[in-house]
Amino acid sequence: MKMTPASTRAPVGRGRRLGAALAVVAGALAGLPGPAAAEVTWLCSPDLSSDPCREASLDTTVFERGGAQRVERRDRPGARPVDCFYVYPTVSQQLSTNATKALDPEVVAIARYQAGRFSQECDVHAPVYRQLTLASIFTGTPAQRSAGFALAYGDVLEAWRAYRARSGPDRGVVFVSHSQGTRMLRKLLREEVDPDPAARRRVVSAILLGGNV
Repeated sequence: MKMTPASTRAPVGRGRRLGAALAVVAGALAGLPGPAAAEVTWLCSPDLSSDPCREASLDTTVFERGGAQRVERRDRPGARPVDCFYVYPTVSQQLSTNATKALDPEVVAIARYQAGRFSQECDVHAPVYRQLTLASIFTGTPAQRSAGFALAYGDVLEAWRAYRARSGPDRGVVFVSHSQGTRMLRKLLREEVDPDPAARRRVVSAILLGGNV
């Protein structure tokens, strides 16, 4: 499956509006108050009635030698042996330093594009986190980005601890991330998982894409 990094992909109309707003955002970011604290919000979870990670189509186009092609229809198994803890990349087009926990279309779409396929093999748990936005990456100061990263990571850490509290102690977990999500999981694995033997025993693998690991 070929995937284009989400941080470079945006609908044309919204991308133009974002570009036009950057000059205004550059001056406005410094005066914006930080987002208020919030409880864990799940983007994907087996407990949700609407879950983009489970709703994504698993149909696959197979190209044969010689040019013929066919579509394979695939269904999700009723039970999956492990969990996936997925943290999505930089996609928010909000104009603050940190995004809110709103289920914006780009957040839902990236979960469907990147994590949907994993639902064949695992139950996907994906938190919504107050990530650094595209606008802050282009125009924010180093101090703003540092504070913004701390806020975003706090949401991921809170979600990981909530996931551990409600999942079985022997349930295996695969870490999946891309871009800013990989930055989050690098820190989480280093500080929360690796020093904890009980957490470390649960790790099946870590698929950390789009970042230096």
